[in-house]
Amino acid sequence: MVQADSTDKYKMFRNFMVNELGIGRDDLKAWTQEAIKGEVEKLVGQLNVAGMVDNAIRQAIRGPYHQGMSDQLLKIVREAIAAEIAGRIVFKNPEAQ
Repeated sequence: MVQADSTDKYKMFRNFMVNELGIGRDDLKAWTQEAIKGEVEKLVGQLNVAGMVDNAIRQAIRGPYHQGMSDQLLKIVREAIAAEIAGRIVFKNPEAQ
């Protein structure tokens, strides 16, 4: 019995998928995109963007500007910085293109 090399195995597997199962390149591409999209959505859902922004703002304010600021002024500055950052963040959806 002669062993098939990896190229022959690939061709045999591909032919089986196409001929016997009716699975084509477009099917595999669609399934892969669907699986990746689900994983990306899951990972993005785990990100705490609001917390990350709030932490960055707190660190920026606690620098040299924090000395002598009242809590009310800190809140106003934090909200102004947060609004500015939120206005500059752009999320792109590759499916919308």
